[in-house]
Amino acid sequence: MIPEELKAILVCPACRGDLIEEESTLKCTGCGLRYPIRDGVPIMRRGNQGVKIEEMIATLPGQYRWAAELALGEMPSAGSALVCGMGGSGISGDVAAAVAEGPVFVHKDFGLPAWAPLLPEPIVVAVSYSGNTEETLTAVEAARAAGLPIAAVSSGGRLSQLAADEGWPLIGV
Repeated sequence: MIPEELKAILVCPACRGDLIEEESTLKCTGCGLRYPIRDGVPIMRRGNQGVKIEEMIATLPGQYRWAAELALGEMPSAGSALVCGMGGSGISGDVAAAVAEGPVFVHKDFGLPAWAPLLPEPIVVAVSYSGNTEETLTAVEAARAAGLPIAAVSSGGRLSQLAADEGWPLIGV
């Protein structure tokens, strides 16, 4: 059992979601990851959630099918994309840059690079699983200030709310 004072300040290292104690683990209410509790001490390192790489790879075909069947709705026309995200969300931009036919750039920091508005017909694709990643949200605010079109990929949080409020394309994950 973890003291309530400690649980009150702990967050998921993967998405910064709240944690609840469940079956000798701390379970993230945001992303669902579980962290084991050993001798009353939570083990909070990333990568210790018990998921083997082989299991993750086995799910890829289903993920690709899901992505291929997405109904994207109306997307602004774009000649290039700037994917903004941190961690695994940023890696999605790296993958897109590696396989896309057109120019895709990746930004993994606060705000936008000064050259972003100079891209040919850019669209900013903001990616944050939690929807509350501060670096991604500052990139969105900078894109809005620069008048750049924005699309979002998120499971909720502030990013999904902004997309809904502003009428931006949103892919819910």
